[in-house]
Order: sequence, then structure tokens, then C-alpha cells
Amino acid sequence: MNRSLPFELSCIILKQIKSVKVLAECRLVCKKWNFLAEKAMLDRELDLTSPGATNKLIELLRQRPAMAWHIKAMRLSDSCGDDLQSQKQLLSLALTPNIRYLRGEMSKELFGHLLDIAQQSPIKFSKLEALPKLSRKENIALPLAMSKYSESLLYFKDSLKELNPSVVEDEFPATLGPTFANLDEFKSLTKMTLDFTGSFNYIIQNLYFIDLERALNSCNYNHFLQILELNFVMWYPFHAVQLAEFVEWLFESVVPVLDYHNTIRINSVFGPHILEYIAYKYPNVSKLVIYNWNVKDAERAINAIKHINTIQIISKHADIEEMGKDNDDMWNARPSLEIIKSKNKGTTTFNINTQRCLQKYKEIISIVGSESQSLEFNYLDHYPSSENEDSLLDKPQIETSLHVLDKLTTLKVQCDGEEINESICKEIAHSAPNLKHLTLTTCCSYLKGHCLSFPETELESISICTGPDSRNKYLQNDNQSLLLTLEKTQDDSQESFYYYLLTPATSSTPSHGQQIAKESLSECHHEMPSIRIVVKSLNNLKINLDALDFEMEFNS
Repeated sequence: MNRSLPFELSCIILKQIKSVKVLAECRLVCKKWNFLAEKAMLDRELDLTSPGATNKLIELLRQRPAMAWHIKAMRLSDSCGDDLQSQKQLLSLALTPNIRYLRGEMSKELFGHLLDIAQQSPIKFSKLEALPKLSRKENIALPLAMSKYSESLLYFKDSLKELNPSVVEDEFPATLGPTFANLDEFKSLTKMTLDFTGSFNYIIQNLYFIDLERALNSCNYNHFLQILELNFVMWYPFHAVQLAEFVEWLFESVVPVLDYHNTIRINSVFGPHILEYIAYKYPNVSKLVIYNWNVKDAERAINAIKHINTIQIISKHADIEEMGKDNDDMWNARPSLEIIKSKNKGTTTFNINTQRCLQKYKEIISIVGSESQSLEFNYLDHYPSSENEDSLLDKPQIETSLHVLDKLTTLKVQCDGEEINESICKEIAHSAPNLKHLTLTTCCSYLKGHCLSFPETELESISICTGPDSRNKYLQNDNQSLLLTLEKTQDDSQESFYYYLLTPATSSTPSHGQQIAKESLSECHHEMPSIRIVVKSLNNLKINLDALDFEMEFNS
């Protein structure tokens, strides 16, 4: 059947496949797909960091040189000795004006060879957007290595969208200094990564920041630059420098950059000082992204950056010992904690991987969330708890984060598999006395009774729903109805009860609800699955539990 597929449709199908392994299997389908799948494989980023992969590509391009025009991106590794000739041969065969991304690391010899290929080509390499870093084996050695790298940057300045140089204090002024001073010539530049790992004096903090200030002052920021990324050494120790002392040094020694308004990313934050420095150096930055948060004095650190409109904190490692490991699986793994805070919107979102240790994040969650009007907790990769376990919101790591949230008016909690119970509500009501809007995505069983009890809270809306990973877990029978009991408390201790029979949708009828009198309740009603809601006030209720989907308005 695949032989009869139109050529264009076959191309579209193969382009949708992201896995190189699957594309390799597609080559076995038929002769036509062998060629198309091969082209699609070359269109992906090619990982050429091993001799085996390099030799395979060299052999392919020797046999069919024209296939090189399908190569868009390559990831290379540093090479020396016997491997250098193979790497040069690879570049000679694989590089065409169609190349867009070169990542990884290259030696000074390979940068020189790259320049020779580009300069001798009759067609300009006008699509190249990213170059590899200079090899760490050479970036602290001879000025020749850095000059070859800097020469490459300047040659491709019209097309490069990313710069990621390694910054070395001893060689910086004479090599990369001229490049940074002419950043306005890089008309396509949108992202620059300054790699400070392996450089500067990390033992004496004053020297560290002096060198950092010198490097950043050499940058002539153009208005095209959207992202400035700073990579720091992971084992940088925490120094007990007092705030007043450090602020005094900032005032005396640091020149603020007032005209940079975009995004700064920082990799590895081990103390508040680097954040205080960045906040003073770039006072008008609109977004700050922090990877690998491991700050002891979290309150001091957050106070330094709380004026920034958008703050994103991402941590992928549960243990400090893990953070020094160069493990691709760790970097590609889902973060154990991600915090997205927007000052303008008054919102904070916590994406929490509950399979990792969260004890180290208690303080940062509490501090970041305390100023927000809207909080969202998303518990990732969570499995339903056993019946004798407490609700996740009652566990120690989250309990601390929900203390004294007077400004909080909107709360969303997503933890598919957790039962709605009174202990959850008690914690929420205690922590957020001014809460108005509550969304709970926590239901795990349709057959269990659920109770939302907020007798002292003046709520405006409640939403109850199953999570995106729930598939037919809540409703086990399309004909199974639900009894909703709404209890409104009053200041005079009197209570009003309202009863609703909720019927889920079928193939021919939508979900609907019907109010019934207390006198009409029968034994069969009390045996139904039920939700009991106790509130001081409520204007709107939404329930979306698979086939049970409806919204109700109530009079105040």
C-alpha cells in the first residue's frame, strides 16, 4: 500500500517522525521510502560526537555527495590527533551553504578548516545561525586558538543568531574583546551565551565579580539581542558576604546597563550574590530565567529580583551532589521544580515532580508564592496515594509553602489521583483566607464521596475536574448519576441545604442537573456517588468529570 502513496504525502509522513531510530526502520519499507527516510534523517540534527557516527556519515557522503545538501544541523565533539583528519574530512564532505546549525565543540584547526571551506565556496554560507564552542582543551592556551574562533564569529556575523563563546580572563581583552565590542554588527543576533565555567577566580569572590564585570562591560548590546545567557561553574561555593557590604561594592564598582530590556538566563545559582549583581547590572530586564537553583539564603535572593516582571526558576536535580555530573539524561529529564512568576499578572505557577525530593524547595516555594494573587500547583508524575496516606497538600513539603497567603485570591491545584477531602480544604482555607476562585483537578474515584468544606470562606467560584491523564476513571457508567449537596453557612450559624441530581451526558443527551427537594430524596439517592460542598458563599460551580460536564450559577 505504501508504494501507492503519492510522493508528497510520503514526504509529509516522514517529516512528522522525530525519532532517527524510527526513520532508520522506515528505510526498510521499500526502495522509495529508503531514499526519503534517509533524507529525513539528514534533516535532523546529526549527533557526530562519536567516531562511529562520524565514519558512517563520511562513508555515505563519499558514495552520494549530493546528500550533503540535505544536512541542516550537526553536533560535533572536540577532536585531536588521529581523529582530526576524520573531522576535517567530515566537514569537507558535509558542509554546504544549506547548513544552519553547528553545535558542540571544535578545535582551532577545525575552525580554520571551516573558514577555508566557507571562503572558497562559490555560494555564500548565508544560512548558518550557530557555531560550536571552542574546545575547552584550547580556550586557555594560545591566543591563536581564540583568534581563529573570533575570526569565525566575525566572518559569519551577518547570519549568526546565536553566540556562545567561552570567556577566559587572561585572553579575553585581546581575543573576544573586539568581537563583543562590535556586537552591533551581528544584525541577526538574538541570543548570546557567555560561558564562564572553568574561568575566573572562584576562590576569592571579589576577584570573581571584578572579572565578571570586566567581561560584561566589553559587550556592546544591540537592540536585536533577545536573550543573554550566563553559564557559571556548578561548584562555586557559597560565601557569607553580608548584603550591606555587597551592595556597597555594587554601587562603587558596577556600571548598570539601562538599555537592555529583554531576557536573561542564568545557569547555576548557589548564592544570592549573583542575583543581586544581575539585578543591579540589568535593572530593566523583563524576564529572568534561572536553571539549577540551590540557594541557601532564598529570601535574600528573591528580594533582589522580585521587581522583575517575569521570573522562571527551573531545577532538575534533587541532590546537590548530582549537579556536578555531566549527565545528558539529567539535563533532558523533566525538572523536579519549575516556578513561573509574573508580577504584572500577579500569578505564580509551580510545576512539581513528586517523584523527586522536594524538601530542599520548601523555602523557595513559600517565599515566591507569598506575594502572588494567583497560584497554580501542578504535581507531575504523581500516582494515586493509598487510602491510609494523607492528601498531598497535607504533606510537609507543601504545607510550608501554603502559610499566610493573604493576597491569594485564585488557587489551582492539579494532582490527578488525589481524593477531594476535608483535610485538603482545611489547609487551603487556613492558608488563603481571602480566596475567591478555586480549581481542583484531583478527583480519583467516582464511587468515593467527596467533600469540599469552606464554611468561613466567601468563595465566588469552584471548579472540579479530572486531570488530563484520567481516562474514564471517574465515570464507570454513562447512566451513573451524582448527588450534589450544597450547604451554605450564615453568620447566625444557620445553614441552608440545596440538592441537585446531576446526570452525565450520553450519546444523545448532554449533561444536565435538576434541583430536588429534601423531601424527595430517597434511599437510592443517598446510595449514589456524591459531592458535598460547604461554603459561606458561592456564585458559580463548574464540574467536568468525564461525561459529567456542566456549570451552575447561584444567587448570592
